[in-house]
Amino acid sequence: LRLRAPTLSRALKGWVNVGIYTILGMVIIYQLHELGAVTQAVAILLGFLSFALSLASQNLLKDLIGGFLILVEDQYAVGDVVVIDDQGGLVEEVGLRVTKLRNLDGELITIPNGSIGMVRNLSSNWSRVNYAIEVAVSEDADRVMAIMNEVARELHADPAWRELILEMPEILGIDAITHHGVLIRMLIRTLPLQQWAVGREYRRRLKIAFDTAGISVGVPRLTLQQLPPQ
Repeated sequence: LRLRAPTLSRALKGWVNVGIYTILGMVIIYQLHELGAVTQAVAILLGFLSFALSLASQNLLKDLIGGFLILVEDQYAVGDVVVIDDQGGLVEEVGLRVTKLRNLDGELITIPNGSIGMVRNLSSNWSRVNYAIEVAVSEDADRVMAIMNEVARELHADPAWRELILEMPEILGIDAITHHGVLIRMLIRTLPLQQWAVGREYRRRLKIAFDTAGISVGVPRLTLQQLPPQ
């Protein structure tokens, strides 16, 4: 709510301005017509100008409607981290016509609201660390999962991180067994925008725990066969 309030207030101010200018223009034209200043030739000219402006403003109207729907449907707001089509970043501005994102390289990306298709909001209500690691096939999977679970519970119990983690971390188990290794997945539900900080800390602690326990990560297994001489 704190993120969305300024976004909605700026958008509402923009729509109010559009409405005021539209009504003001209609009043001016009406008064000119009442005073007899709008002759038939002027009316025809205004008609052509209105037609030309309607053609030129089709994309603008599409952008305005797109911006309105983004706000009404609460797809994202200033301060969210989103991926729009193939562009991702922190939402810096949601206007009536465009959305502005700032990516990790510091680039400002401006996207017309009318061209926005699929939107992935990475910080709506809550976020999640979706972490998977491959360990060597020779490792004891139950032992590895026990270590991963212990590290996650210690992180959850740490006062410095407890407020950022919404619930007890969950280890899903083995997702795949390949020649690379055994893939084990862990989920940690966090506050919005905190999944990256929590994920980095969890990986740091897991690396230390694996080093202490002598757990090896997965390495591609290849078999070399020497052919007999011809």
